[in-house]
This record gives sequence, structure tokens and C-alpha cells, in this order.
Amino acid sequence: MLAGKSFSGIETRCYTKEGSIIHISISGAVYRDREGNPRGSAVDIRDISEQKKAGKPISTDSENGGHQHIGRVVLLTASITC
Repeated sequence: MLAGKSFSGIETRCYTKEGSIIHISISGAVYRDREGNPRGSAVDIRDISEQKKAGKPISTDSENGGHQHIGRVVLLTASITC
């Protein structure tokens, strides 16, 4: 995202608070203003452990994928003129 491009379906593993390892899928997008300048970003994290265990393909469609949504981070920047 530092290059200003979106990404989808990056898979990795991480630890839960309880110490278990889960498989996650990370996607991100850049928010742009009307002139096309980057103004923020959003990152979505989903638990794909069950699909990995079952050997099922991982869908990026949140409606049909059956993923457990873990979290979403939205960062927006603002320019203030006085």
C-alpha cells in the first residue's frame, strides 16, 4: 500500500491472544480524493483457518467465503487549511 496500490488475499499465520495459531487472509485498499491523491487506507483481516483445514479454496468474496471477520483498520489523513 505504500506504493499506492491495493492488494488482496495475502495469506499468513498469526497467534491469537490465547496462544493458538490461526491462518489469516489480509486485503487492503487505498482511499483517494477527487484528484487521485491518497488520503487513507483500509485493511481487512479474516480468519481462514477452517477453509485451510478442510482443503477448500480460499474465496476473496466475503459474502460467499464463510470467513470469520477478525478486524478492519481504516486510516484517513486530512489536510486542514486555516
